[in-house]
Amino acid sequence: MNTLPEFPTTPGYHDLTLDIAGHEVRLSVHVPSTDAYTQPALLALHYGGPPHGWYGRPLLEQLVVPAAEGVAGLAVAPVVLDGDWTTPASTAVVLALAHALRARSDGRCVLVGYSLGAIGCWHLLAEAPAAFDAVIPMAGRAPTSPPQVKVPVHALHSSGDELFPHAPLLETLQGLAAAGCPVSWEILPSLSHYAVGAFREPLREALGRCLAPP
Repeated sequence: MNTLPEFPTTPGYHDLTLDIAGHEVRLSVHVPSTDAYTQPALLALHYGGPPHGWYGRPLLEQLVVPAAEGVAGLAVAPVVLDGDWTTPASTAVVLALAHALRARSDGRCVLVGYSLGAIGCWHLLAEAPAAFDAVIPMAGRAPTSPPQVKVPVHALHSSGDELFPHAPLLETLQGLAAAGCPVSWEILPSLSHYAVGAFREPLREALGRCLAPP
């Protein structure tokens, strides 16, 4: 696995281009003002759409960083390769980043994803179930072949999601829970699929749940 350059230490947002797993990857990094490298790290997979520029940064700004305040430290949002988080290239990049973030945090890395990113979360759970310490998929469709989850997963979805109806996802989650997997969820009332910022407080609570001592 490639050795990554050190992440920034100056507080604030940083837009970078790095060679990761043999690919040139654009990524946004947020460094909190204190304890950036002594708390769990967050790896955020953005939603769909033409991934121009540093496309993951708005997800950090609108949702992930405000939700993580006081709960987690370094937050990183790469830009998807090939428009799909499930391709071999995107998978390799995310896993390489998870490895680097674990090494540069308190040893824990939480994967979060919204919409297309949530689909990526389920894919990565199947590909590398031990790569993350917790996974939080938001506003994404149910996986066609649910993985045997081994780490805490807390799914966030809305009953008003007009793109991915919540019923199939809920059925999948209930089946995983019945099989003894460490899965939990919250179905939020009547939010649009596109109300990204409205997931902020539920995400904060989910991070607290996933990162609480056993």
